[in-house]
Amino acid sequence: CFHCCALTTTGDLYTFGHTQGQDNSNGNLLGRDGLGPGSEFPPRVVQQDGLGQIAEIGVSSYSNVAITMDGRVLTWGDSDGNALGHSNRTCDTPEWVRSLRWLRCTHASLSYTNGAAATDEG
Repeated sequence: CFHCCALTTTGDLYTFGHTQGQDNSNGNLLGRDGLGPGSEFPPRVVQQDGLGQIAEIGVSSYSNVAITMDGRVLTWGDSDGNALGHSNRTCDTPEWVRSLRWLRCTHASLSYTNGAAATDEG
């Protein structure tokens, strides 16, 4: 296992495990600045200005997606195949997927190089 995410009932997101996975080619999977490549860390809350409370988290081997309580989509990790939905090829902290800014998203999922989000309208 490279990394894990845990979501509390109050919307706090915790990450733990290996920062970049076995091949060290990914963005920081733990979503926290200042962590060295190839390091392992115990559970700690992801804190970032503007992140807000998280409603749902999706995890793949190399990337993560979070849906905030207000319907924003944030992604981080490795962007092989442009799976993150933004221009950062390696993204160390959650970044807002601005192309979805006019939509209120309720669910999201990731696979190796693919991602999808569903809105409150289906």
